[in-house]
Amino acid sequence: MSRLGQRWETWWLKPCGTPAAYRRHIRHSEPICEPCRQAEARRGRDYRRRRATRASRPTSAPEWDGQPSYEVRREILTEWDGTP
Repeated sequence: MSRLGQRWETWWLKPCGTPAAYRRHIRHSEPICEPCRQAEARRGRDYRRRRATRASRPTSAPEWDGQPSYEVRREILTEWDGTP
C-alpha cells in the first residue's frame, strides 16, 4: 500500500542512531543527539571511501559487455557454412 496521501505516522520514523533520524533532527530544528551524529559521520566516511575506491579504478580498459569483439564475430561468421 502506498504512503501517498496518508497521514505521517510515528512508527514510520527511523529511530535515533540512523542517518534518517539525523536529517529529521535537522529538518525539525532539534538538537542532534550523539547516536545520530555518529551515524551520520559513519555514513559520510563510508560514502567518501566508496568514492575514493571508484575514482582509483583504471578507466582505460574498455568495459566488457559479454560479447566477443567485432573481429571475433566477423571471423566466426566467415567460417560458418550456414548449416545448423
